[in-house]
Amino acid sequence: MSAYNPPTYYFNGIGFNSSFYTVTLIGITQAQANALYLQKTTPDTATAVETFSSGILTTSVDVPTSSSNMNIANGLSSGTINFGIANVRTGIIHIGDGNNLSAGANIHINNGTSNASNTNIMNGSTTSGACNIMTGNTCTGSVNIATGSGSSTVNIGTGTTTGVISLGNSANSVTFGSPLNLSYTPSLITQTTQLGYTISGSTTGLPTSTTSGTYNNFSKIVLPIVGVWLLNGNMQFINAPTTIQLSIANTTTSPTVGNFDSNCGSIVTAPAYGTTNVTRVTSSSSLTWYLVATSGASTSVQNVYFTATRIA
Repeated sequence: MSAYNPPTYYFNGIGFNSSFYTVTLIGITQAQANALYLQKTTPDTATAVETFSSGILTTSVDVPTSSSNMNIANGLSSGTINFGIANVRTGIIHIGDGNNLSAGANIHINNGTSNASNTNIMNGSTTSGACNIMTGNTCTGSVNIATGSGSSTVNIGTGTTTGVISLGNSANSVTFGSPLNLSYTPSLITQTTQLGYTISGSTTGLPTSTTSGTYNNFSKIVLPIVGVWLLNGNMQFINAPTTIQLSIANTTTSPTVGNFDSNCGSIVTAPAYGTTNVTRVTSSSSLTWYLVATSGASTSVQNVYFTATRIA
């Protein structure tokens, strides 16, 4: 079809349709294209660095192949990288916790070769959540803290916290590879579960002298809980006329003199005062223990001491 300019002059009797000569534009304007160029279904491959000053809204960022590397903010020198700090309160942030993450896959956090920076986890001014490391239902791996060859210092609960620090349970053991340095004062030992907790025996209503041929109870301790306890008994005898045997037992009925038990102390006849001491370590289920003594003749006693100290 040939193109001609519209007629210049008008003649009576000749029909003239000016729209026939109007050029119709096909397509969209550049402004419309700029507003819609991301709303498309044909994928692009960018070959140059793209800058998005207002951010990107998307539900997924992935690598082109399964063996590709992904770099995020590798050029950062002094700025801050933020993940989920704006609106996460009940959401979950996952890092490398796929269900089938292979044994050879490693997750490194601040693991540079020569790294002098600090790594903080849950280090906010007010933190009330739990920081869990390998607390799943089935954990067979190892948790290593400062196991390298340097001179690292490991601090656990050394701040002003008043919480409880627990190590181990009844199904495993705790190994200490170096001497323990104790820096607390004895007045802080107030619980029956603490090492060094000491109980004094009761002598109320008990005799003040031995009875010939009889096993007398001179002090009594009822342990609050089962554990490993060091029992220590000490008595002073006045003008002891014969051999006296002292023992710690969980009964006041014992064998004859000479076979009192395997943990007994004795003194021989003394003209004035004589003192004997006896110790015993127990881890049995018996909680009641007695400081008992017997002699060949009645003898007065004084200064009776009987204590139990938890050692494990």
